[in-house]
Amino acid sequence: MCPAVPAPTATDGEVIDFIDAIVGLVFYTDQFIEPVVPYYVQAGTELGFPTPDTAHLIGLRYPGINAPRSFVPSAIPLTFEPAAMADIDTWVRQSGARLLFVYGERDPWSAEPFRLGAGSRDSFSFTAPQANHLLTLGQLGPADQQSAVATILRWAGVSAQTKPKHRAIGAEPLVRRGRALPRAVSR
Repeated sequence: MCPAVPAPTATDGEVIDFIDAIVGLVFYTDQFIEPVVPYYVQAGTELGFPTPDTAHLIGLRYPGINAPRSFVPSAIPLTFEPAAMADIDTWVRQSGARLLFVYGERDPWSAEPFRLGAGSRDSFSFTAPQANHLLTLGQLGPADQQSAVATILRWAGVSAQTKPKHRAIGAEPLVRRGRALPRAVSR
């Protein structure tokens, strides 16, 4: 038995503190969910969603509640199209270029990562040790972090030697606030 799990005699407060430390109860608030509803729409229509098997949990009050539909307003339709990601996966392996995938070692979403293939060009994949879904490049190991940052700077045409002009992130923004980003060019 995991010694960190509260004992059956634990107080409600101890159990809530434990759950908050492991999961983060803020995740289940409207304020947290509202900005990420588009992700849940995509999870419910294209990406899929990790679904733990709870059949063995007797008396579970709300089985199946941890699913995209629980986080998306009912007015938004969710019809899953499994071919969408298979198509993208094929493109990544056969034609993908300038792709950078960063996964957390403890992220359930990385159970089905994109894998680079023989047709992938100038693309990289890294896994951050001990990291979860909310990882940053700073959580990569030193060599991987240096490689990822150098790659992004190279793709952006920015020299690592350039004197930072924006203190908050250490580099000058590539697009000034209020200016439209350039549109992608269709092939």
